[in-house]
Amino acid sequence: MKKGFILIVVGYGAWVILNIIITFFKIGDAGVNAHLALVFTGLPTSLLSLLVPHGTLLAVLIAGILGLIQWSLVAKLWKKS
Repeated sequence: MKKGFILIVVGYGAWVILNIIITFFKIGDAGVNAHLALVFTGLPTSLLSLLVPHGTLLAVLIAGILGLIQWSLVAKLWKKS
């Protein structure tokens, strides 16, 4: 595997874990902010997570997983070109 692919997957994975931790501790509206941050950084696939109530741990997990899948596929496409 290429170094760029691993860097993208680890970097976005760390971003997802950080937002999950923020949501888990339920500090004010931090869950909603974490959810929206993952939606914006994982566009367009993570828009599907807007069907789940905003700011919940489930919504953050869905947005994070969809964004991670998307960025992994983008990194693989960059690797091929």
